[in-house]
Amino acid sequence: MIFLFPAESQHSFWMKNTPIPLDMIFINKDRKIIGIVEQAVPFSTDSRSVPGASQFVLEINGGFPSATESKPAIPSGSKLSRRKASSNKRIKRNARAGAL
Repeated sequence: MIFLFPAESQHSFWMKNTPIPLDMIFINKDRKIIGIVEQAVPFSTDSRSVPGASQFVLEINGGFPSATESKPAIPSGSKLSRRKASSNKRIKRNARAGAL
């Protein structure tokens, strides 16, 4: 799930009604990762945040950003980019051809 805020601010989250551990990736207005909360505890009411202002927060299954300790899958400081989504026609054509 992604949270899109109108402007940068200090954001915090809790896990009160969430039954699985999540990682929270905090992203600033320039799409740079400013911090990651890893393995937030399910059903916890503890406030979780990172230092600094973010405009977007992406919640994903717990454990993904730190694939390994020596080489994290998504390190803090990474910059995110957008890619143009594929058109439905292309997806359907590839599916018929057995590419998917």
